[in-house]
Amino acid sequence: MNRLANTKLKLRKLVAVVVMVAVLTGCTSGATPAAGDAASFVELAQERLGSLAGVEDITVSQYPRDPDADPTALNGLDATLWGVELTVSMAETATAEEVTAAAVAGASFSTDEAVDGKWTARLLAGPERTVPEDDTSSRRAVTLEVFPVSDLPLEDVVESALRISTSPGVDSVSTFQGRTAVTSPDAASLAVAYDGVSAESLLATGGDYRTVDGRVQLTVLSEQVSPAVTRAIIAQAASYPAADVALVAPLDGPSAPSLFFNRVAEGEATAILAALTDPALASELVAPFTIPIAIRANTGDQGGFVGNVDPAAP
Repeated sequence: MNRLANTKLKLRKLVAVVVMVAVLTGCTSGATPAAGDAASFVELAQERLGSLAGVEDITVSQYPRDPDADPTALNGLDATLWGVELTVSMAETATAEEVTAAAVAGASFSTDEAVDGKWTARLLAGPERTVPEDDTSSRRAVTLEVFPVSDLPLEDVVESALRISTSPGVDSVSTFQGRTAVTSPDAASLAVAYDGVSAESLLATGGDYRTVDGRVQLTVLSEQVSPAVTRAIIAQAASYPAADVALVAPLDGPSAPSLFFNRVAEGEATAILAALTDPALASELVAPFTIPIAIRANTGDQGGFVGNVDPAAP
């Protein structure tokens, strides 16, 4: 009987959670609640942000931190009890000034209401981008994390992101946890994009450069990988578009980055290795880092070091 009672209690709590999340999660682009009437962060966000120029809709996901709590009994405006994910979506026609104002307002609202890391806020702007081979999903040209706040002034973040998003070769740009990711339609476009945006303030310490299909994913830290080496890697990715290419760099600690190629033919692997182990690249390495190369071809693996600089060599 105790086991049956416990099961029924858990089911009742699960139903309560599902009902509360359904109520507290949604797009609030409709009528704005009367000032002071908000009973949840969903309503409060609409009250504070919904009437801003250029804002298309406000979406808030509000969920109990304690999975065993009865959400119907919780204070809907006590941030210590809830996890909150706020999304401010701008109209495609929103001006740069409107996007900046909404980003600042979203960050200010989050700073006022959040109590710790269980609160995140992002802003979506620019044209919609389709997801390859997926007719039901879309993304925006600009996705910015506005809370927690970054080290850069938010106005500068927005300005730089909008500039990146309209640069040749760029499909979209996003920021998350202090990192900036630039996505291009393909590796050839990524080469153009890198030349155009790598000097931007958002990418001053490096960034993530990738293609829409995920074939190319490069984590570039400027303190470890030089622009010349990055361009050489992207050039090989563009020459062999069927290959999977990844530059993996640990974001913490002094470990060196590593470069991987996969899904290449034997002749392609030999050509890639020859290009990237060219001793001319040795002078472009950032001391003291060397970059090992691992290539998986259909007839076996090959490897070496960028610039032919082997740290174990005498």
